[in-house]
Amino acid sequence: MTYKVLDLFSGLGGFSSAFWDDPDCHVIRVDNNPEFDPTICIDINKVDELIDILVGWGHDKIDLILASPPCIEFYKVGAPWFEDYYGKEPDMSLLLSTMKIINHFSPPIYVIENTKSGKKWIEPHIGNISHRIGPYFLWGHFPKFDCVVKNKSDGEAWSSDPLRSAKRAMIPYALSKALLDAVKNQTTLIEYLDYGGVC
Repeated sequence: MTYKVLDLFSGLGGFSSAFWDDPDCHVIRVDNNPEFDPTICIDINKVDELIDILVGWGHDKIDLILASPPCIEFYKVGAPWFEDYYGKEPDMSLLLSTMKIINHFSPPIYVIENTKSGKKWIEPHIGNISHRIGPYFLWGHFPKFDCVVKNKSDGEAWSSDPLRSAKRAMIPYALSKALLDAVKNQTTLIEYLDYGGVC
């Protein structure tokens, strides 16, 4: 079986990195930053345009969607000294656009990742977290899995590297590989849907 994997907000590709390396997976990476060399370079909020592109390329069926919306919105409103400039509530449009894409393709497996800072803002829209691995909070429908990851480090807090935030947000390969192994261990779709251990 070949899995079609859609990686939204792919950035440096961490979330889908193990899937990218697997010959049984076809990964489509989507990001709005051309520096990351995504498969499709587009603003995720352009939902209809993105869907048209995917369907036009023959991707009318997606098996798995990975999404890691930027957490900067949640950090901005969490800092009281930014309140006058950013307001008290984050812009949730990227999360809502993600859900529109998920609802359109209705993949049997999808995972949305974010941080502790985003948890209180995300849960009113899509419910409680399904799973947590270290600093990575996960929502969605996927087989249970676990792995050991390090806490995120901000050792380059004052770095002038324009990709610093992307590097810090990059999901580790170990998490991607553990998710891939859990997905592939579900030998058939029917078995997966009947399995009682999904998140």
